[in-house]
Amino acid sequence: YEEALGLLQKARVILEMFHKSDEPPILLNQLSTGSTLYLSGKSSQAQTTFKSTFAKIAEGTIDAADLASSRYYYGLASLDNNLFAEAEENFVWLKKYYEESGETASIDYQEVVFN
Repeated sequence: YEEALGLLQKARVILEMFHKSDEPPILLNQLSTGSTLYLSGKSSQAQTTFKSTFAKIAEGTIDAADLASSRYYYGLASLDNNLFAEAEENFVWLKKYYEESGETASIDYQEVVFN
């Protein structure tokens, strides 16, 4: 995971040459960083990264499908850090997303609803 985090940081430096900090390519890079931090066991850093990144995302600027996995890991990181209201917000968002997308038979939906 450390190598992946290093590569994401290098990618961000390059992206910053062409994009503002609130534009989708930078935000998606940060969401990937948050997911990688969570998967590497750094849930506190992941939660902070997700929170600051999602605060910058304006409605409709990034496709909801691109946000789904980040919302899932943000919810898990929030749970790990006893931030239950943030966790609930993310899991409710995911449940609504999968239901509106007609993807209630997917394993992702089942994880959100039953785990």
